[in-house]
Amino acid sequence: MEDLALAVAIAVKYIESRTAEEDLDNDIKALEEIAAHLQSAGHEYQLEVSLALSRIGSPDLIEALGLQADSS
Repeated sequence: MEDLALAVAIAVKYIESRTAEEDLDNDIKALEEIAAHLQSAGHEYQLEVSLALSRIGSPDLIEALGLQADSS
């Protein structure tokens, strides 16, 4: 599960950093779909994605994606 969470985190970070104007609408739609699926995932999975986002230097995306970041 950790590897999958890291892969998702990298994909989100890449999409978030794109700047080509013609791709922005599609990128936003993709991020919204990713966020919706992650928010529906179990707490353990959300925690793993949150930890992965922190490891790749993007902890700000945890809240932006609406993830639960604490272990409680």
